[in-house]
Amino acid sequence: MSVEEVTQAPLTLYLVLLQCLQRLGVDHAEGILASPSISYLKAAQLKGSVFQADCDSGAVLSVLTSFYVDHAKPNLEALDQYKVKNQWGLGDLLDGHEFLVIFPVAPLRANEMEQASRVYSLADRRNTVTGSSSGFGRAMVEEVLRNGEIAVATLRKPSVLDDLAAQYPPTQLLVLPLDVTNEVQVKSVFAQAKNAFGRVDVVYNNAGQGFLQEAEGTPMDRARALMDVNFWGVVTVSLEAVRFFREENPSGAGGMLVQLSSFLAIKGGPLNAFYSSSKAALDLFTETLAQEVLPAWNIRFLDVHAGWTRTNILSSELLEAPAVYASDPTATTTQIRAGWDAFVEGDAPTGVEAVTKRIWSVTQMDVADLSKGMHGGIPGLLNIYTGTDSMQVLSAKIGRLQDELMWNMKVHYEH
Repeated sequence: MSVEEVTQAPLTLYLVLLQCLQRLGVDHAEGILASPSISYLKAAQLKGSVFQADCDSGAVLSVLTSFYVDHAKPNLEALDQYKVKNQWGLGDLLDGHEFLVIFPVAPLRANEMEQASRVYSLADRRNTVTGSSSGFGRAMVEEVLRNGEIAVATLRKPSVLDDLAAQYPPTQLLVLPLDVTNEVQVKSVFAQAKNAFGRVDVVYNNAGQGFLQEAEGTPMDRARALMDVNFWGVVTVSLEAVRFFREENPSGAGGMLVQLSSFLAIKGGPLNAFYSSSKAALDLFTETLAQEVLPAWNIRFLDVHAGWTRTNILSSELLEAPAVYASDPTATTTQIRAGWDAFVEGDAPTGVEAVTKRIWSVTQMDVADLSKGMHGGIPGLLNIYTGTDSMQVLSAKIGRLQDELMWNMKVHYEH
């Protein structure tokens, strides 16, 4: 249904909602809209409000305020400041809990409109975060809670988050045990999230591990264990997230999957052969998955290539160097080992809180802003690079690929 200027506002809005409810299969739509609970629709004086009905996704979207209205009960307290100022008319449908219509009854100034457009989403988004014990996972849980959103924090040992559980009520924070390599546990976490909060809007895939070692000296059991968590575990969560967004969330609501990759996926780092490989594999998996999902499912992917950040990865176990490398002071890995402590204690790594705020702010962007970052790439997939080191590595790789392309074109046409 196209966007319409509401001229005879009460009647037009009444008809839009009636058509939406009928298309959603609500047989008694006319009775609902004729009930006393929405009699304000016939009498309210809407002044040029613009509404768009997106019935296929079971939602009514006010273009003016950017509020997404679905089958969840909103946080009315968060909107109270506008209601008190007589700038909002609030009306409940279906016994007051399944639909909410929000519209301005007086013009808003630009700054008020910007604030209003964020109230519903900030108070209502449900986030599931893996790897919440430390690093990006812990920081993201704290960022989500600080901004008034709901968090399902998952980690191997839930007691690690006892301090947060004591600060926030169970209506905002649910802490669950999760080993991402356990598929049964992964499915259980999503089921419990739905049972507690009705849906999942954003999934942050943060679980991961690392160690520092030359590729030749790495025991294969350590390498496989790392891949099990960093790749296969993240894949397991990703596939369940996609299924949940499609089949458990309200029809068409979709969701966002945030993958914590690394700039080491762009250019492998010495002493990080298997960590780099796990992140590079994750990048290609995410890129492929983004191409396979149907646009109608409304699933977005955010692939985060973090530069060196002050997390536990920096203090990963430094395994003993093979003699063939340790005996040569000019070896790249020998030099990295010699300067590693100074690097970790220096100013180069970015604070995890600052990076997390940047990631969270991107998840808050609307579709128009997100699409600007795709630049003709894969629809629904956005890559972001945090830290100047990450962007420098990206720039260097682009230059290298351009050089390789030119050389290969020369070989192709001249030999």
